[in-house]
Amino acid sequence: MSYAIQPRPVILVRHPPVHARHHGVCYGTSDVELSAEGLEKCRELCALFARLPITRIFHSGVQRTRLVAECLGERLQIEPVVDARLAERHFGAWELLSWDEIYADSGAAMDRVLTEPNAFRPGGGETTYDVRDRVVAWYQELPQHGLTLAVAHAGPIAALIGTIQNEPVEQWINLVPKPGEFVDLGA
Repeated sequence: MSYAIQPRPVILVRHPPVHARHHGVCYGTSDVELSAEGLEKCRELCALFARLPITRIFHSGVQRTRLVAECLGERLQIEPVVDARLAERHFGAWELLSWDEIYADSGAAMDRVLTEPNAFRPGGGETTYDVRDRVVAWYQELPQHGLTLAVAHAGPIAALIGTIQNEPVEQWINLVPKPGEFVDLGA
C-alpha cells in the first residue's frame, strides 16, 4: 500500500528505559514499568517539552508512555489522549517470553518481520504492515496546525518515519530511536 502523506508538526518520543527485569524480554504491548533511570528520563523529557508550544499530547496507554504524557500534560494543562494505534507491535504468544526462549524455539523467525512484512505474525500477533497501517492512520487524522507530541514505541515510530521517508521496510530498524529519545518530524 502506498501513502500520500501530508506533513504535520509532530514530535515522536520513544518511552524511557524499562525496568531491568524486562531486559531481554519480548514485552510488546504488555504493560511493564520504567526503571529508576526511566523515571528520571521521564522528568527530563517533561521539563524539556514543557518549553515548547505543544497543543496536543498522545500516548499508547501503557504506563511507560503514560507517565511522560501525564507529566507533560499537567505542566501544560493539556489532557493527554490515549490512542491504541500508537501501541507497540503485539507479539501474540511471544509476549513476556525471553528473546532467548523465542530464538531457541523459532530460530531466526523474527527476521521475517522485515522480509515478510505483510504476512509474518510473530507469535501470532501483528504483521509489520499492520503496525504501519494503524500508526499512519493516526498520523493522517492529526490536524496540520499546532504541535503534537506522541509518546510511543520503537515499532510504530520506525514504521511511521519509514513510511513518510519512503524507506524500504528493511531499513526501518535503523530508524528506531533509543529509549527516551525523540524525533521531530517538523512540518
